Amino acid sequence: MKTYLALIVPLAILAGCAKPVPKNPVLVADVVDNIHAWDGETVTVRGWLGQCQRLSCNLYSSLSDAIIVASQRPDQAKLSAAIDGISIGSTKKFDQAAAPLQFSEVIVRGIVSDECHGWMVDCMDRASDIYPISIKSISPTKVN
Repeated sequence: MKTYLALIVPLAILAGCAKPVPKNPVLVADVVDNIHAWDGETVTVRGWLGQCQRLSCNLYSSLSDAIIVASQRPDQAKLSAAIDGISIGSTKKFDQAAAPLQFSEVIVRGIVSDECHGWMVDCMDRASDIYPISIKSISPTKVN
């Protein structure tokens, strides 16, 4: 009985830590913070699309972060602070839709994956923190 309780109590505690995926768009930091809890879940994320290339495409919290990471010779201190985005997996359809939206604010819908965030795991070349389903631009609001 003690062994049974020793297994059940930690599982019950951990189950209480799981954060459900919100229906509304979340921020990039929310996905970073919940990458394990939301693994396999479909989310809608609002952020700034960086430079998308064959081997890299990321969503950032701010336009300045996207620009710093894309710069040819970034300041290392600024780069370390800016690099905390999420990597978007590659599909031909997504890449075509994303091409004209680089360095703009977008909403990406996709499936979260924590496969590159495990113990002793290091993914390179367009790791998929989110497998994209769709992308759309957030139109700037007009000021009268």
